[in-house]
Amino acid sequence: MMKKITAAAAALMLCVMSQPMLSAGAETVDGLILAATVQAKNEIVLTAPASGELDTFSVNQGDQFASGDTLFTVKPVKVYADIDGTVAGVYIEKGDIADAATARYGAAMQIEYTERYQITANTRSSYNNAECRNPYVGTQVYLRSLNEKHYADGVITAVSGQTFTVQIFGGDLVFTQDVNIYSAPEYESKSLLGRSTISIVEPYVVSASGTVTQVAVKKGDEVKAGDLLFAYVPDKLDPAIRGTANWANVKAKQDIVIKAVNVQQGASVQKDQILVSAYALGDYELIASVEESDVSRLQVGDLMTISFEELGVSDIEGTVARIGAIGSDGDVSKYTVALDFEVPEGVLIGMHATIIGK
Repeated sequence: MMKKITAAAAALMLCVMSQPMLSAGAETVDGLILAATVQAKNEIVLTAPASGELDTFSVNQGDQFASGDTLFTVKPVKVYADIDGTVAGVYIEKGDIADAATARYGAAMQIEYTERYQITANTRSSYNNAECRNPYVGTQVYLRSLNEKHYADGVITAVSGQTFTVQIFGGDLVFTQDVNIYSAPEYESKSLLGRSTISIVEPYVVSASGTVTQVAVKKGDEVKAGDLLFAYVPDKLDPAIRGTANWANVKAKQDIVIKAVNVQQGASVQKDQILVSAYALGDYELIASVEESDVSRLQVGDLMTISFEELGVSDIEGTVARIGAIGSDGDVSKYTVALDFEVPEGVLIGMHATIIGK
């Protein structure tokens, strides 16, 4: 009987002795108070979809944008006609890589000159005087077929030694006939500059390198110098955006707040260049520092009360997500503690909170 009493007493004493130790372990963070700051969990970047000049934009540090909002637009290179003429060949379409057309056809487009005929002659058959032997660029000339039935006007566009070139304007000259060239409209022998046959001016070639974003003309169209022909960017765009309407737009893929703007108005950018860095709205955490004497009281998964005193919102609960293993320099080392929490409305990056152990 005595042995049973002694054993029971020993068991009771063991329970009494162990109770304070369990209580102390369960209250490791109870009463621990830390100051914390709201920070973004991850930084994201938005990049240029193509090389080119940025259109005017309104993006500043701290601005918020909703998913789908356009922040930037890259302007393509626009190609304009340098001559008057007729579009003879169009070898590109929207979304095409212009280099392929140039490699196969020698051009992205070709334009026939409005005045597409010329004469290349020399002065060996000219009248023997200084004026006829030494023609000048820009000289107005008068053309007549050898049978004296067909006429046209022209102007000297190039001179090289005894050889000169005449651009023909209008008239009714026959392509296969020989033509006399005169410096005066009376067609007298003393104004004869030379004699030759008509040739065709090679079509004007328009080339580009990169992805075509717009084609503004078609074969057979009449164009004037200054008319838009097509537009392109000097890159091979990703196949997913080639030919799309919004290829040039840099859009937010989620709700964001701008951390930093890395470009200026009117900047020329390169494909994949970082334009802005940003944070996802609401994807936040609380960051606090705990002194070395208290760091052992915290464990990942601990629940703590979060108070945003300045906002006037009700206290919420947070969970310790991670505890830094490297302390700060100084007499007393401090360790970083991060807490996950459901972000209340109105809470922004940089706001302060008090977290209290439970």
